[in-house]
Amino acid sequence: MLNHFHPIKCSIPIACVFILFCSSCRAGGGQPTESASNKTFPIIGYWASWNGSPDSLQYDKLTHINYSFATPKADGRVFLQNPASLKQMVALAHAKNVKACLAIGGWDLGDGGGNDTAFEQLAASRTSRETFIATVMQMVKEYNLDGVDMDWEYPDAGDGIVGVSARYFDTLMTALGKELHQQKKILSAAVVSGGKTGDGILPSVFNVVDFINIMAYDAQTPPHSSLDVAKQALQYWLAKGLPKEKAILGVPFYGKPSKNGNGSYKSLVEQDKTAPTKDEVNGCFYNGIPTMKAKTKLAIEQGGGIMIWEVGHDTHDSTSLLRAINEVSKK
Repeated sequence: MLNHFHPIKCSIPIACVFILFCSSCRAGGGQPTESASNKTFPIIGYWASWNGSPDSLQYDKLTHINYSFATPKADGRVFLQNPASLKQMVALAHAKNVKACLAIGGWDLGDGGGNDTAFEQLAASRTSRETFIATVMQMVKEYNLDGVDMDWEYPDAGDGIVGVSARYFDTLMTALGKELHQQKKILSAAVVSGGKTGDGILPSVFNVVDFINIMAYDAQTPPHSSLDVAKQALQYWLAKGLPKEKAILGVPFYGKPSKNGNGSYKSLVEQDKTAPTKDEVNGCFYNGIPTMKAKTKLAIEQGGGIMIWEVGHDTHDSTSLLRAINEVSKK
């Protein structure tokens, strides 16, 4: 995940994933109710709150939007920066019938670029877990949220700072999911796509989530987000037992490596008017319209939806990647 200055959601040299809980959940049972019978194809966009204004986003092309980020503390408290922007985003999203969620954490706090000690400590203690859940539920009510995106990057399969955090993650998600689902709200969490770090997400978590958003980008070698990377990421999670309808394919609206520090799709189109038709500009790899359409088709055939990091990087004309996703998903 990012801090408030990086243009991408995950800066590690491997593909990453997001777990996203949907708002259409049964009250009381702690189980999600999104299923293959739901005909709405989820298009889930993250918005980096430091990137522009919430009134510049294309809500009409999304089904869900996640505000990034609030910061967790080891004692269970949660710090929200710029609450006015969150309130504005929620109001604008709801006006377009789009679900609005709050993302807590981010890559900058995780093993990728920061330190996930706060997550480990709050999850390991019953007292801090209860404080965290109570705080989150109060924020959901106060800001009229449809749910919460848990971006702990990343629970450890082995010994963490305060023990096996994979177990703590499972305990925290189960308890928080129960509270959110009772209110018919959304819950989500961030994980990598494979390897030992991927093992930090136990299959038992699948039972309490609605979606797992697979961040199929930031691969170690160029191109960082090819169609093959997307296929491999989906295959990993499906093989692990994730139901197809919960497998949401993540796509990037940015390129890397970026020479000028701004690899947004919008900036690449400004540099090269032919950028929408290809996947590379001056050594910066990204996804143009043909690849984005191919990935959307892949998500329809092998998964349950599309997730984007992040929607503030898009254009607003015929070159828009969100527009390309919608064209395929609504056929």
